[in-house]
Amino acid sequence: MNVSPLCRIVGASLFGLAMQAAVAQSRPPTTEQLGRDPGALRQEAEQQRAQQQRDQQRQSQQQADQQYNDTLRQQQSRAAGDMAQAEAVRRTWQQRPPLAPEKNPLLGRWESLGAGQRKNGAPGISPEMAQLANALIGGLTGGLCDSMLGRGTIEFRPAGVVAIGSDGRERPMYRAEYRGGGSRVVVLPQGGTTFTHMIIDFDGADRATVAAVGCGLARAGGGGTAMAAMTNTSRSAQAAAQGAQFGGSWDTKWGDGQAVLDLIQTGAEVTGTYAGTSQGKVTGRIAGKVLTGRWTGSAPDDKGGFVLNFSADGKSFTGTWGTGTSRNNGGPWVGARK
Repeated sequence: MNVSPLCRIVGASLFGLAMQAAVAQSRPPTTEQLGRDPGALRQEAEQQRAQQQRDQQRQSQQQADQQYNDTLRQQQSRAAGDMAQAEAVRRTWQQRPPLAPEKNPLLGRWESLGAGQRKNGAPGISPEMAQLANALIGGLTGGLCDSMLGRGTIEFRPAGVVAIGSDGRERPMYRAEYRGGGSRVVVLPQGGTTFTHMIIDFDGADRATVAAVGCGLARAGGGGTAMAAMTNTSRSAQAAAQGAQFGGSWDTKWGDGQAVLDLIQTGAEVTGTYAGTSQGKVTGRIAGKVLTGRWTGSAPDDKGGFVLNFSADGKSFTGTWGTGTSRNNGGPWVGARK
């Protein structure tokens, strides 16, 4: 059979386009492709390329999502481990005896200086990267400093921490207990905070730093009067403890129980008994208007701690009681003078 030159040219062109489409698809042309319209072949090749791109994007997104989930789980695991470790440290300090106000160098007013910055960059790190790292670290620790110490002037008191506004107004931040003494004082917040404990190391009488976080503190007033201010604060706390009288009989209630609490105060030391729904004895120590102590019931294992905050007029108190080593897991304990 004779084939005209025109037919041979058209056939060659169709074969060439089919070959190009097959090459674009990385496989030899099929018999079906050799006889199809070149435009349809190009459109099919473009659709396949677009589908391949979508598949690659979907696969990349799946890999990114998996990496994010893995990182999130690792962060959550580390956070849980850090919290468990912090709770263990808190329990260790809680087992130590409370720090008496007259021996607590932290009592008094301080200026919160915020988080410290690294002065020297790590070897091989450019100054720009070191500055960026400091900014990031400062942002992270700054949030912790704000939750622990706030901003501006704060006052550590025997029963808790108070923020002092520029207008002199006071805002209670959280109740607290203290442990340690000397050049290291540990603050144990009593509920309602985002941290478990705060270890404060002193650099002389006027400056202190929160360990591990780097929050800075400078005693309000500073200078050569700082030691005198600290001494006066301790003496004032001790005098207030010895001067306030909370002895006598109190009608008290807790949960579904009630009892008459009879207290005897000698200086800062308090002893007493209670009788009603249950019976037992109490011992404790007054600091300002706060009585912290232990109660013991009639049963061998019936015992625990308590914290009572007396009103300014000395006619009532609100507080909490607990079992074992706790002072608050039992709930509220309130009373009024008989």
